[in-house]
Amino acid sequence: MNVAEPKFYKASIALLAAAPLRPQDLSALAAAHDAAPYLSSPSRDERFAFFDHTLRGVPLQKPRWKHCGGAGRRPAGRGSGPGFVDRALRPH
Repeated sequence: MNVAEPKFYKASIALLAAAPLRPQDLSALAAAHDAAPYLSSPSRDERFAFFDHTLRGVPLQKPRWKHCGGAGRRPAGRGSGPGFVDRALRPH
């Protein structure tokens, strides 16, 4: 996908105008996107098909045991930042 194309911007604007998103919708979308690899196979497969296969060109999806096995090595995610900042940068 080439985002420098004017057609991309016209299509994006038309899509957003047809169905405007509320902040709650964006939060729900982010949560579903982050959780998709750990949910049922259809959710996991759809996320892979679009984000990894179509956008990144990854030919095959990792087996579930390999994907979930690496979950402990990933950062804690969006929710870990505020707690760290509160503890680490609190005035002493």
